Amino acid sequence: MRRFNAMKLCRLVFAIAFISLLVTGCKKAGPYLFKNEIDSVGIVWVPDLREGIFDAELKSAGDKLVLKGETNIPEAKEAIIGILKNKSVSFSDSLTLLPDPAVIEKPWGIVNVSVCNIRFFASNDAEMVSQALMGTPVKILKENDGWYLIQTPDKYIGWVDAEALSEKSESEHNIWKSSQRLFYTGKTGDVFADQSGKRVISDIVAGCIVEKTGNTGKGFLVKLPDGREGYIPADKAIPLDELN
Repeated sequence: MRRFNAMKLCRLVFAIAFISLLVTGCKKAGPYLFKNEIDSVGIVWVPDLREGIFDAELKSAGDKLVLKGETNIPEAKEAIIGILKNKSVSFSDSLTLLPDPAVIEKPWGIVNVSVCNIRFFASNDAEMVSQALMGTPVKILKENDGWYLIQTPDKYIGWVDAEALSEKSESEHNIWKSSQRLFYTGKTGDVFADQSGKRVISDIVAGCIVEKTGNTGKGFLVKLPDGREGYIPADKAIPLDELN
């Protein structure tokens, strides 16, 4: 009888150990069971990583599951959460939706240099993604050591030197959009401090957009996105509305 009980006890201990190992293995593998589902959301909402940010994964944190990462697509985050809830997965949501208001107080930027280089990484040595001209509004997504990760109106994403942008709140961005603006038509030129043309405050190229603040006999009084005021000849710009 004692031998029989000892055998039962051994089997019980073995069974408990096996189940414990199995459960532990499932916990470790758990997040990866949903990798395909999460990746499929990224394929649907961010098919081109040059035009969107999607970095999401379900990870173990002790005995809990945590949804981590970042995206700038609200619908992508909603889709992932919907999938996990439909599968009755218990998890905490730490997936950051960019821009994060806790980090980026002013989510808009207006390019304030004639030509702004947009790069793959936050470095002047990085390859260029695209360029944006003065007056182009961009969405600020992240900040890193004097660089902003931005998205242009044509959806391209890349890093720019923070000095090339004038940060704007939502209301300031709307004021800029509703202001009287001029489209520079000259191939290249300068924005002068005044009509004398003796002092240049910025270079300017075709396609740049500046705010019109007044008229003079021979030109326009203008304000650049960073607040600098100057003058450009009348034959070098037309009202932006005339392009539509």
